[in-house]
Amino acid sequence: MATCYLYLPNGWPIAQALYYRALNIIEVSLGPDHPDVADALHRFALSLDYPYGRLPSAISLLERALAIREKSLGMDHLKVADTLSTLGFIYDLHGDYTTAKPLYERALTIQESNLGPTEPKVLQTLHNLGMLYILQRDTVNGDLFFQQAITKLEKILGSDHPEVGKVVELYASLLKNVGRQEEAETLLKRAEEIPAKSMESSKP
Repeated sequence: MATCYLYLPNGWPIAQALYYRALNIIEVSLGPDHPDVADALHRFALSLDYPYGRLPSAISLLERALAIREKSLGMDHLKVADTLSTLGFIYDLHGDYTTAKPLYERALTIQESNLGPTEPKVLQTLHNLGMLYILQRDTVNGDLFFQQAITKLEKILGSDHPEVGKVVELYASLLKNVGRQEEAETLLKRAEEIPAKSMESSKP
């Protein structure tokens, strides 16, 4: 129920109140170090940072959730990776790329070992790392992570799938922003051709 309010006009304060109430109930019922408390902390933290409001509080809650999950579930559990990825994303969103990078990298290592290289969560983290590197003008690593994400998406969905086109277009826009105009235009042309190819391939 609380999540629904996040997507309503002016609904996020209600969502925060509901998440906070749920956190208190779970904590009293199960104790402060229960994995369900970590889940509630994670949800409450996301509501605090929406829309980009109380960053220090959100980070503090996520760090507590991470500590609980590491202790109760193990250092290499997927829920640990989820919290690492969320922390990385929040730092990334607020421009702290130096802090975000190792969080993404650790999340990716856990995800790849648990899920394999082509699962959506792995692809999302590759995508996030690629964006971060490009924004830092580390083009070697940025290119590597974006190209890995695109290659893996192509293997899963096919080279003419619209989702592949979206990632190619985003990669192109980032390259354009850092002055790599010619490469960006080549990628944009490919992205623009994908919808027509996708429609053609879907015809009986």
